[in-house]
Amino acid sequence: MDWLGLIKDILLLGLGFLVTILTLRIQTQKDKIKSIESQLSDKKYKMYHEVFALIYDAFKRQKDIIDEKKFNIIERGLDLKKDMVIYAPDNVLSKFFSWLEFIS
Repeated sequence: MDWLGLIKDILLLGLGFLVTILTLRIQTQKDKIKSIESQLSDKKYKMYHEVFALIYDAFKRQKDIIDEKKFNIIERGLDLKKDMVIYAPDNVLSKFFSWLEFIS
């Protein structure tokens, strides 16, 4: 009977250790996912900021507030297109591409 109690204690200790290790592993993965989501959110914010800056600069150029030499919409649009392909949802991406075709 003494062996049975010893085996039970060892199994309980092993299971407790395994649960602790798995819990720490899950928590580490959750922290990594939150960090990646935060970085992605920051990149999306910068991308959308640049989209709005490009649109407002186009308005300013139309009103002759910005000099032609400082404003290169095609180059900026191509740079933005690269980021939008990576970070933007499909519907935003298709609207942006149609806008670029419209202004070209």
